[in-house]
Amino acid sequence: MQAGLVDGPGVNPMQSFSTWVRRIATGILIIVGAIFSGVVFPVVSHFIQEQPQETANVALKLLHVVLKFLHDLSEQAWLRITLLLLVGFVAGLWVDWLLRRLDGSRAKQREALADERVALGTKMVKLGDDLDDLRSPMQQAGPEIRSCFASARKFGIWVPDQRVFAMHPDRATLLVKDYLRQVGTLLKDGNFSSAKQYAKANSKYFFDEAYAEFDLSSTQAPSF
Repeated sequence: MQAGLVDGPGVNPMQSFSTWVRRIATGILIIVGAIFSGVVFPVVSHFIQEQPQETANVALKLLHVVLKFLHDLSEQAWLRITLLLLVGFVAGLWVDWLLRRLDGSRAKQREALADERVALGTKMVKLGDDLDDLRSPMQQAGPEIRSCFASARKFGIWVPDQRVFAMHPDRATLLVKDYLRQVGTLLKDGNFSSAKQYAKANSKYFFDEAYAEFDLSSTQAPSF
């Protein structure tokens, strides 16, 4: 309970630690880089030359000692290697942070897409059940059927074309009900690949067979 009050609800301690490490390392890199950059370094050198170590001002004397130490340190070859390693370390932290953000965004997109598929499946199953209660299903539920087919096509799922409304209503109703229930149930259960496979293989075969039986060629098949 106390840990929740300190870290806050839903805060991952490892993520919090990583954030602090990234900020501290970046701050150190900025400070060191500013001191030894081409802009600040000449200023430091000029100050050291203008302010002798024997100055009476204690603050200036202390500052002189610190800057001279950093100045001498900057001329060491190993320091450049250390700075390069620090740059790589900080860059790695930021790249890791960026990739985590991208992965999180993609995960949310995949989750939202999955929810849309499940919602479509639920809608298709319900519509398939509703067709049993209609006297003229293909006419009364025509707009909803077209809407479901259009939504399914957006997900890359095979759907019947307009020829289904040109065949005998009873045969069309049976085919559409089977399609909506079978494909819809698979989508509702999260089996997206199976839904695509069933629609492309089983449903397409049954519809093509009916189109041929009623002499409905593919040239008479505008899309929804």
